[in-house]
Amino acid sequence: MIINQDFRFRDDMKHDTVPIEILLDLYKGVVYRYVKVGIKENNDDTAVLKFEYDLYEMGNHTETSLRKDKLFDKTLGLILNSIIVDVAEIEGQIEDEHRDDNSQEPNEERVIHKKGSAIST
Repeated sequence: MIINQDFRFRDDMKHDTVPIEILLDLYKGVVYRYVKVGIKENNDDTAVLKFEYDLYEMGNHTETSLRKDKLFDKTLGLILNSIIVDVAEIEGQIEDEHRDDNSQEPNEERVIHKKGSAIST
C-alpha cells in the first residue's frame, strides 16, 4: 500500500488519531481511524496484527457491509502494516544518521534544523 496513492491521512478531521481515507476503487471514500492496535505472537514464531477501528464515512457502502467484509478487514490490515513499515524505515534512517561513524568526513553542505532555524555545518 502506498500513501497518497492507495490511502491518505485526513489531517482536516480532528480526532485522537488521524483518520485515514481509502483511495482504492473498491473502498474509495471510506474514512476510518484505528482506535486500538496490537500484535499477538503465536507459538510458531509468527505474529498477527490485531486492530479495532471506527468508521466515519462509508463511501458507497454501509457500516454493516464493511464490518462483515473480510477483504475490507484485510485492506485495513495492509494499510496499517504499510504505516508501521514506513515508520520503522524512517526510524532506521534517523538512527543511521545519528550513529557515530568516524570513517566519514562531515558533509559541509548538510543543514541541521534546530528550533526552527537552519544552521549550516
